Amino acid sequence: MQTMKLSSIFKADLETLLLVFFNIIRDGNDFLVEGQVKKSKYATIELNDDLVKEISEKVTGYYKIPFQAKGRKYVCKVENDLKFSTDQVISKLRSLIMVKIAEIIDIGILDRKMALALFILRGSVDFTRNYMAVDVKRNIENELYIDSLFNILVSSNELIKYLNLNFREVQPEFKSKKRNTQLRLNLRWVYENILNEIGSIHPYKYDIISSNKVRIGDLPKTDTMYTTFIQRLIYYQRNVLKKELSNIEVENIRHELFSVSENDQKIQRSKKILLVIKDTTEDICTACSKKYKIADRSFITSREKRYYFEYHHVISFANDRELLDVPDNLVKLCPTCHCALKKGRAKGNFQKKLIKNILDNRGDVLDFSKSYLNTQSLKDTVDGIQKKLR
Repeated sequence: MQTMKLSSIFKADLETLLLVFFNIIRDGNDFLVEGQVKKSKYATIELNDDLVKEISEKVTGYYKIPFQAKGRKYVCKVENDLKFSTDQVISKLRSLIMVKIAEIIDIGILDRKMALALFILRGSVDFTRNYMAVDVKRNIENELYIDSLFNILVSSNELIKYLNLNFREVQPEFKSKKRNTQLRLNLRWVYENILNEIGSIHPYKYDIISSNKVRIGDLPKTDTMYTTFIQRLIYYQRNVLKKELSNIEVENIRHELFSVSENDQKIQRSKKILLVIKDTTEDICTACSKKYKIADRSFITSREKRYYFEYHHVISFANDRELLDVPDNLVKLCPTCHCALKKGRAKGNFQKKLIKNILDNRGDVLDFSKSYLNTQSLKDTVDGIQKKLR
């Protein structure tokens, strides 16, 4: 099998970096980027070994990394010449992608590149629900990967409005089938925006979609899917990812997810709170602004032409969902500081230093934290916040 060195992957263009990030899995000491062609009753052409080989060659030509057909799969082996851990690979891919995203002027092109890389290798078509779906790879799925996936997807423009996250871990059959989390993209968006690109790479998938135009539904009529997707992704990170859920916990999550009126109210409230912080606080990292310039820690987004920030609940939101989702508990952080303030991600003393910087920069957050934690001194407040990190 032909291989490509990891160090060469890191020098690739944005299309290739996205394809690798969305489809990479660990394989012993090395990695694989793999796709699979599944037979569909909606296809008008025959699926055979020659067609899979053709698809493998077209993917190789388009993304400039060597794929080889193996049965119904096509695989690119990535030699780990840098001896990187999985987390190191994820972090490096994320940083390279973010830098290249910032360089794109035409944000419509970015949407198409991102969608194609996300769904071309493994995406399957579902005409009954009007989406194209792809599983998040289980053996690389972790908090860092989901966090990185979130940051890459929210850098898109229109695409994010038509994405949906399916928590298959809370479906009744999960325990017997162990289904992966699933990303879904509205099929009408696929048809109108990337069908030609699909045709140049994947003739079988192109045939399925183009031959069944009458089955494809419409685009959503509102932008609410944007906030719904983001809220579901955050909820998934905090409540579902890598957790051994009891039957009662699964039922509680299902009730919370599918209780439409209550959930909509929470989404709208959270959206308003985020917008308050976004537009009324300075565009600086609240934790490291006295040491670093934001230009050295973040990038200007192609969509809004503002520096990119992640929003952080100072006292972790998971401790109290009703009282902690308030403006006085929310701050802007650069991606590095936000990552460091995850439980167990950095040394305790370093986390406390970042927390102290936040409280020094935001007096309202300090006052809120003291009140919530019932502390008097700054030290006790910092200690209390650090202990509640999630």
